[in-house]
Amino acid sequence: MKQLLNILLANIKFTFQKQTAYSLNNLMSLISTVVFTLTIVLFYKVVYGNITEIVGYSYNDALFMLFIVQVTFYTTWNVSLGALYDFISKVNNGNFDLLLVKPVPALFYVLTRKINLFAFLVEGLPTLIMLAFIIEWGQLNLTYVSVIAGIFVWIMGMISLVCVYIIFSLPVFWFGEGESILNFISHVASEGGTTI
Repeated sequence: MKQLLNILLANIKFTFQKQTAYSLNNLMSLISTVVFTLTIVLFYKVVYGNITEIVGYSYNDALFMLFIVQVTFYTTWNVSLGALYDFISKVNNGNFDLLLVKPVPALFYVLTRKINLFAFLVEGLPTLIMLAFIIEWGQLNLTYVSVIAGIFVWIMGMISLVCVYIIFSLPVFWFGEGESILNFISHVASEGGTTI
């Protein structure tokens, strides 16, 4: 367990150093995500300008679903997808074979190699805080049971999504190409979570 924790911390430190080396990229990513989120909120405001509900969902419900979609996207992208793209490139350039002879758990190392907490904090957190202030939480029909059930379903969905990503990145062993398949699956998954 101590070895796994050391590997995890070393991977997070490496990714942090890599991300902080280019501060202008971080600033532009922050600006683009804030503009993207504001554009969606403005779109929702226009759509709900003349009507109160669409298919039983109010403006506030749509913002709450957008919040959940954003949390899912930032979690998936910053925890698993970067590691899987790195895995595909390591298989293609032969570095994965070198990894297999190291005295570390290969699957754990590969899946934690690109955990990017810095990007989550810099890009994801400001937009999530902005959405949290826009949402009128008192108007949502939430109970303790529905929140706990929702969190459970979200966690199971995230585990399933990561498993699907792993399965669809494995063709790199047979075809030498896995990035296009993973791109396709991640786009399908992200469109499945898009609201309205």
